[in-house]
Amino acid sequence: MSPGHMLNTNKTAFDNMAENMSRYSVEPSWTNLTCLMGEAIRDSFRKKGFYGRPALTGDTTMTNQTIIAMLVRQAIIPHLRNYGTGTIINISSMGGNITFPLGTLDHGSKFAAEGLSEALFFEMAAIGVNVKTQELPLLMARALDVEVFSPPLFAAVCSPDLRHAARRVARYKALTGPVGIEADDDAAGLTLRWTWPPDMDPPQPLLLCELMFWCFIAQECTRLRVDPLWITLPHQPRNAAAYEAFFRTRLRHGAEVAIRFAPADARLPFLTVNDAIWGAFEPELRRQQDALAARASMSGQVRDVLLRAIPAACATADHVAAELSVSPRTLQRRLQEDGTSFKALVNATRSDLARHYLLSGDLPLAEISFLLGYRDPSSFNRAFRDWTGTTPDRFRKEAPALMPAR
Repeated sequence: MSPGHMLNTNKTAFDNMAENMSRYSVEPSWTNLTCLMGEAIRDSFRKKGFYGRPALTGDTTMTNQTIIAMLVRQAIIPHLRNYGTGTIINISSMGGNITFPLGTLDHGSKFAAEGLSEALFFEMAAIGVNVKTQELPLLMARALDVEVFSPPLFAAVCSPDLRHAARRVARYKALTGPVGIEADDDAAGLTLRWTWPPDMDPPQPLLLCELMFWCFIAQECTRLRVDPLWITLPHQPRNAAAYEAFFRTRLRHGAEVAIRFAPADARLPFLTVNDAIWGAFEPELRRQQDALAARASMSGQVRDVLLRAIPAACATADHVAAELSVSPRTLQRRLQEDGTSFKALVNATRSDLARHYLLSGDLPLAEISFLLGYRDPSSFNRAFRDWTGTTPDRFRKEAPALMPAR
């Protein structure tokens, strides 16, 4: 279905949007914008071809990113014209500036959204309405608030200064994803460098948000103006001037994503320091980090795959090796290095799943036997007795009484 055809077949959505506009004032607030978007999405998705997940096909992706934008604009522009002033903000995407393989329709719709905003800028200027394209990282940076709980934000805010904040966040950064931070504190200043696995290419908006986070922390926690000495990026953002205005420094081209603060700025005391709260909070971060390290081991990864593979009756070494992108020989060798074997992990995972099934519902033993990969309940009974020293029936009856009350 072409976008033009959608415009014709969804005329009702346009009419409904205009009618529903009478319920809301046109003050530039997120509440009103949410109401408008909700009406547009609801009316559009009721038409044929709009059901299901928004991005299942190129057609629906194109619709969501162009037609809905047009719906909102058509509904709101007459009211802005009456006011004689206003601002239309388009949330931009890097997909409207650069392209990647297998994303033809998706990128095409994003380029269309960029074109709509640029053309509308000239058309609306005559009636006093401004049209601007706002990139998501800039919006996110302006929405940062030290009173909003976030583990990285909390770890940094409770620190004595920027140096300690960098070390704390670097230590626990793995809990938030595969992108890491290296913090170097020397006579030249505090330098933060971002790292990631060699097979990963983080999107530039994510890296820009990371850089903005540290500029925000440096200023918000000291209540002083703290500007970085320099920032390097492998690729310059499209709206470089807006980012340079935020950072108050030039963006340099470099092989790595990095930011440096002056030595004196890195030692400025944080007014938000709180050792007592950090002391109560850090043990949980350490526990999560230990759990993450355990899952990162080969045995931990195998166990994660087995939790899905056993109920699906495909708990073989070949299947697990394929899921982890290693050869069966490498899988066995890595498990030996962890001090275990594939057979031992299968039995341990089956034992844990058996306990889970027995305690979390009323599944018949025959069904549990089937889910665990046993041909008959008697085989499951023998295995369970080997694991626990009791029968499944007795375990199901006695285990709840031994568990602590909540």
